[in-house]
Parts: sequence; C-alpha cells; structure tokens
Amino acid sequence: GCMGTLSRDDRWIIGEYYRHRKGAKIDHRMELAAQLGISMNALRIKAYRIRRHLQECVFECMKKRSPDEMEKLIPHSRVKGPSL
Repeated sequence: GCMGTLSRDDRWIIGEYYRHRKGAKIDHRMELAAQLGISMNALRIKAYRIRRHLQECVFECMKKRSPDEMEKLIPHSRVKGPSL
C-alpha cells in the first residue's frame, strides 16, 4: 500500500507524529523534533510533505479501481444522483 512507498524513516516519523492526542500531542512532537534535531516548524513541514505524498498515492490508487472495487473497500462510496 501507500505506507510501503515511504522510506522506513518517514513511516516512523509520521507514526510518531500522530501517536498522541490533545495535550500529550504537543509535548510528544516537541520531543520528536528534539530527537530529530530539527525545529517544530521543520517537523510540521516534514509531516506535511509525508501526508501530501500519501494523499497523492491514495488518489492514484483510487483512480485505478472500479466503482465496484471502491464500494467493497468503502461502503456507500458511490455518488448517487437524486431519486426520480
């Protein structure tokens, strides 16, 4: 899948970036930035670039699937017009 297209380091970074929620999230991200030797802003940019890569990959994969395949993966994913 798309996670497999990332480098081992990027998979680890994005996993760590989203590991915690609410207050713990900020503290953890500060620790992560320090561990990587980068600023919080640089960490945000790095996470953004990884997310963008994943989003592009997911969109490309979705384009290759038929509507029936998408329905199996994501029930109710078909866009339905108004009933007459």
